[in-house]
Parts: sequence; structure tokens; C-alpha cells
Amino acid sequence: MAVGRILVIAPELDMRRSLQFVLEAEGYEVMPRPRIDFDGPPIGGQYDATVIDHRALSGPHHRAIAYCEKRSPVVLLSSRPIPWLTDHVARHVEKPVAGDAVVAAVRSVIKKKPPHHH
Repeated sequence: MAVGRILVIAPELDMRRSLQFVLEAEGYEVMPRPRIDFDGPPIGGQYDATVIDHRALSGPHHRAIAYCEKRSPVVLLSSRPIPWLTDHVARHVEKPVAGDAVVAAVRSVIKKKPPHHH
């Protein structure tokens, strides 16, 4: 049984595969995607966390902010913090990414997540 479901969004195939590998090795179910579908329905249901490579954030800032709020908690991967997005993501992991840093960030945001009420 998976310890959580993670949506990974990264344009580069190598980055997606690397993130998927390290997260699956920790027992997470991972749904990798190359880009954000702002207008489409949620992909494959509910996720415990979303990991986004900053290169996937294209388009107007307000759309990225709304997406991050809807997909919360979000772990953002970027070489430096993105000032307009900082308040809308749960964690920032600096690139180049070390696998254990992503796993630690995902663990911490899932632990802080409020329980789901059905």
C-alpha cells in the first residue's frame, strides 16, 4: 500500500523520472506529468502533495498561484525562491535537487496536511 499519492510536474523527462524514482523508492504512488493543465480536470483524483519544477510554471502569475492553492500542499523546485509564489507553496527545494531533499520536503508537507473530511 502506498504511503501517499504525489503529483509530479516537470517539463524535462530526466527530472520527472528522477523524482518518480526517489519518491516511489520511499513508497509513494507517483503520477508524473510534463506540464500543468490549468483548465483540465484534476488528474487521477486526489493527491497528498504536488511537486512542481519551476520550469512548468508558464503563463500569468495568478494562474500559477491559483493552481498551487488548489493543489496544496506544493513543493516547489527552483534554483532560488520565486517571490510572488513563496506564500502559495508549502516548501521550496533548491535546484540542483538532491533526492533526499525532495523526499524530506514531501514528508514534512504531508505530515502538516489537515485531515480529509468526507
